[in-house]
Amino acid sequence: MDLFEHLNKIPSDKVAHFAGGGIIAAVAGLAGIGASLGCTAAIAVAKELWDRTRPNHTADPMDALATIAGGIPVWVLMAIRLLEKAL
Repeated sequence: MDLFEHLNKIPSDKVAHFAGGGIIAAVAGLAGIGASLGCTAAIAVAKELWDRTRPNHTADPMDALATIAGGIPVWVLMAIRLLEKAL
């Protein structure tokens, strides 16, 4: 099985959460890497807690994890940039 067959098996909901996490991390990153980490995690968890209160919605911890994971590439780039500035 090739890479694209594996990627096609990822549910579109998780892909959307990953992309959303990257966007949240990038926007919050304007205030710094700490704000980016905190905002992404807080929004991911808050959204799933909100889903628990809504009819016909289910809270899925894997959605929160996918959202947080979407921030990882952003945080890596931010850390590289910070290290470059320090040198």
